[in-house]
Amino acid sequence: MPKRLPAPNPPAPKSPTPKSGVPFVTLTSWVRAAVHCGIDIEAVFREVRIPTDLMHLETAMVDGARLVALMDACVAAAARAGSAEHFPFVLGDSFVFDYLPDLGTFIETAPTLRAAARVFDWLPRFVNPAVQAQVVEDGAVARILLVDRMGVAPPYIMESWVASVVKFGRLLMRSDGDFKRLCFRYPPPAWASVYERFFHVPVVFGHPHFALDFDAVLLDAPRRGAFPALHEQARLRIEQRAAEFTGGLDLASLVERVLVRQPQLLQHGMGAVAAALKLHPRTLQRRLAARGQCYADVASRVRYRLAMQALDGAGADLDALGRQLGFSGRRSFTRAFVRWSGMTPAAYREHRPAHE
Repeated sequence: MPKRLPAPNPPAPKSPTPKSGVPFVTLTSWVRAAVHCGIDIEAVFREVRIPTDLMHLETAMVDGARLVALMDACVAAAARAGSAEHFPFVLGDSFVFDYLPDLGTFIETAPTLRAAARVFDWLPRFVNPAVQAQVVEDGAVARILLVDRMGVAPPYIMESWVASVVKFGRLLMRSDGDFKRLCFRYPPPAWASVYERFFHVPVVFGHPHFALDFDAVLLDAPRRGAFPALHEQARLRIEQRAAEFTGGLDLASLVERVLVRQPQLLQHGMGAVAAALKLHPRTLQRRLAARGQCYADVASRVRYRLAMQALDGAGADLDALGRQLGFSGRRSFTRAFVRWSGMTPAAYREHRPAHE
């Protein structure tokens, strides 16, 4: 019997609580979704003790456990109200960038889908550091891969994120195309039949990744709504805002994002990453330690993630992959992969599920 494949992320704990807070700039989206589902959201906010100060919305924070409790309470309230809608999907579909309209402008005026995908770099900082995304290409298929760092069960948080990405993806694609399928890592929930009714595309459960598949040719197809001058202005305003906005993105998340975008830094160690972040290496080390993290652990998580993505594709050369990930050779890469997953890279590739 083949050995069970490791999960791309740590297994989902029963009581999820990220140590760092989550920005609650999405307050108005929760209100809109609650109205749609007939929920008394004021009572729910009061019950869960959620801050509702619109005057200081951009600095509002909630801890991960409270955000999960809010989602659970809203799902239960929608059921009591007799709503026919699944609240997490409604929440994701209700999301707009009303607190930072430059993000919406950046997406809507992008010349191509590929250009719009840059927004994924900013979402952890402005919206939620626990869920990260990137676009990868595999031949004729492009995928938006979501990485869930909260690991909650039930999977309501990821459901809302996928619904939001689908909404904006379709806004960009318009009549040119659509998602081909949506993939979820967890097994089918009791309400699995709701998924295809809501999304209108095939849904796969138990997949190695959270992924939204579409035709790769759409990435560089010119968009009819493009407005390059406004797109560039929005980018400059967002980057200026990002430099000023702390938003709760912990340093470990920032290091992960830099390494994923610039994997060549894995070959040069912490000093290169510190330089990319404009920090002294000792400052980076000290700030990570203050959050109970260390650079080696963060880099290992990224190496594991990138290794699995490469091995999920066809024809990955293990020697070259090991060097790209900063290992001295194939043997040291194999030892590390066995430590992470309990199997060799070759065994992982041989026994991975055939979802394609």
